[in-house]
Amino acid sequence: MHSFLIAHYDYKWFETLAAMAEEKLDNPYIESWYKKLDLTTIKKPEIINAAQFNRQEAANIASEYLVITRGFRLILYNQYVKSNHALLETLRSEYSIK
Repeated sequence: MHSFLIAHYDYKWFETLAAMAEEKLDNPYIESWYKKLDLTTIKKPEIINAAQFNRQEAANIASEYLVITRGFRLILYNQYVKSNHALLETLRSEYSIK
């Protein structure tokens, strides 16, 4: 995936966007940074080396990433449910909650 991004991702676009955001920020809170950007002035990102870009390869990379993150989330979610259940049982017994 790393070599694919190096070959096709428009890093200059991201640098331009980050510089504009940094210029416009006048406080430490990020919530308003988006509102302060004039998105009409931002150049649209491009696929670098478009002639060598393989749409199927890009789709496969995205699918692989989704499979990995979904699997990881499912593994963690089951443990979260068990831990949450144990916590609720403890709280119910400690505070006599039904």
